Amino acid sequence: MTTQHKIEIERRWLIKLPLSPEAEMEVKNEPDAPARIQQTYLTSNDGSVRRVRYVEVDIWGVKMRPHYIETTKRLIERGVNDEVENDLTEGEYQAKLLERDPDHITINKTRYHLHYKGHLFEFDIFED
Repeated sequence: MTTQHKIEIERRWLIKLPLSPEAEMEVKNEPDAPARIQQTYLTSNDGSVRRVRYVEVDIWGVKMRPHYIETTKRLIERGVNDEVENDLTEGEYQAKLLERDPDHITINKTRYHLHYKGHLFEFDIFED
């Protein structure tokens, strides 16, 4: 199991689609393949935000083995979180789904990456 602990500085923007033709070409020409993500929020008793993700990536039309991630975030200040991520096995992921928070829906999205001037931008296109 791999654990990653980091401080996350997050800024969000709502972007109207379609993107400009230039921006769309930048995103499509990125070497990172888009990822399909199913994100489920879990219950929490300590004020943290917990979620699990099922992540699936196709590279050149070949479906790669899915991976499973658990994330716990604790707010430090607005836009800054203490974040711990753990890789899960499929069995651990299925067990975590039993802790689903009934007040949140499962989110399905496709994530695209854009590396620009030393920054990583993630574009999430939400289904439904």
